[in-house]
Amino acid sequence: MKRSTWNIIRRNGWRVDRTIHAWIYFTYYDRYVRLLLGSGRVLERWFKRFGLTGLAFREVFQRYHGKVLSLEDATRILRMDHDLVLGSEETKRIIPYHHANKVILQEPDYIVVMDCPCRMASEHPCEPIDVCMAVGKPIAEFWLEHGKKFHARKISADEAIELLKRLRAQGCVTNAWFKDCTDGFYAFCNCCTCCCGSLESMRIVRQLKGAERIPPMITPSGYVVRVDEEKCVACGGCAGICPFGASVVEEDGRVSYHLELCMGGGICVDNCPQGARTLVRDPGRLEPLDVEAMASGRH
Repeated sequence: MKRSTWNIIRRNGWRVDRTIHAWIYFTYYDRYVRLLLGSGRVLERWFKRFGLTGLAFREVFQRYHGKVLSLEDATRILRMDHDLVLGSEETKRIIPYHHANKVILQEPDYIVVMDCPCRMASEHPCEPIDVCMAVGKPIAEFWLEHGKKFHARKISADEAIELLKRLRAQGCVTNAWFKDCTDGFYAFCNCCTCCCGSLESMRIVRQLKGAERIPPMITPSGYVVRVDEEKCVACGGCAGICPFGASVVEEDGRVSYHLELCMGGGICVDNCPQGARTLVRDPGRLEPLDVEAMASGRH
């Protein structure tokens, strides 16, 4: 048995079911995601009027979900040089789910990137395909030892940050992912609207009976956008690149910003040629996943 497998066993302890789940999930990543996406599409097509369909999505979303990150918050995680262990009670204002909301970073400078199963499952995947990053042992080491067919490779923090920047320039939103069988946080992915299974799942859920009672699979960053009207020239670049449709070019040429749709990822901020947009904290929303603030107890 490989060392990384033993580390997963130790991390999950007596929860043998979670260890088995994690092994299947990461070893057969592509098939797992295809099965999940296919099941979701079948439920949406044939059973969307049944309340139990919404219940199924709700149970999945409570155990497998993401948190939108700004580039700055993602960079802080990738630059960490010490372990961080925070339990569910400490993070519930950041990741508001009943399961899988711990932030456990062991050796966070151990970073592995590999092929994204959502892009692999797409008929015409966006490029590049290797956009999923595991951060910290034991998950990153497990990817490296078991993910050869997904082209898993170890990278530095600098390489990871440069990859994030390139993908965000394409309109990909950075999400931190949490799963019950990994005991909380385990990876970043850079999600695009055309391939991402999580974004598709959220679109499916909007069509279901009782959709208002289902938590979103991806929760907002904790930031909103502030627009400097004097700098904005209404070029429309923000509308073209926002993955959530929060910026729209109106018929009269004005660019309108819809706060209720904004997830605070900062893609429009990063790509505004005039520097007319900034991210600011919204006290009415969830708190950001800022590891420096979390480690110092400022949250």
